[in-house]
Amino acid sequence: MLTIYGDIFTDEGIAAYVYDKKLPSTVPLYRLYNSKSVCHFYTISESEKKLFLFTKQWVVEGVACYVYAEPFLNKLKPQLDAWKGFGFDRGSVIADPLFIDYKDDNFALAPDSPALASPIDFQPLDLMDVGPRD
Repeated sequence: MLTIYGDIFTDEGIAAYVYDKKLPSTVPLYRLYNSKSVCHFYTISESEKKLFLFTKQWVVEGVACYVYAEPFLNKLKPQLDAWKGFGFDRGSVIADPLFIDYKDDNFALAPDSPALASPIDFQPLDLMDVGPRD
């Protein structure tokens, strides 16, 4: 592409690593198609997908793959996979821990937190006795 259209397109590097199945903290990457313009559009945003469908010019072809929505996870996950390939940290997982409400300092884990799943099987701490008290 850049050889032919280098004056139009710019290589911005890898946007995401893709996975054929859902992993903890990944989201679906939807593939939409417009038969009039003969082009595809990809998004992880439900609202953006709905907006395109509202125009009646686009159809959803399905989930193309799964990606990490957070850019830093897209960089860390492949590095962890390579590290695991050497036999290290095989039980480690990079995922959103799903705190109940971290913005209001509630760091209790939601029931579907990946930290509570195997192979991690983290046992939550009683946070009632943690931190400053009168």
